[in-house]
Amino acid sequence: MPTTNRELFFDAEEFWRDKEYKKWVVRLSSRSTNNKREKRKREYIDIKLVTARTAERAVEVAKNHCVYLKGKIYGKARLAEPADLGANS
Repeated sequence: MPTTNRELFFDAEEFWRDKEYKKWVVRLSSRSTNNKREKRKREYIDIKLVTARTAERAVEVAKNHCVYLKGKIYGKARLAEPADLGANS
């Protein structure tokens, strides 16, 4: 059982700092209107796990490999944590 806060918290930036290529979790989204009369918007989301040097490159690669979203695609990347890579707690 963890005894300190340090053991409870995983610092992704510190872990990936010295690695040339990093694993990124990229969240892609596309908004589309159901029909022109309705103002409600539906957001479609796709999550990709990408290996790249920078967050910008990770978003670019994820967009290029996305087959579900059409039109304007927005992306946001964060460094992967153990749970993203399949580690069990």
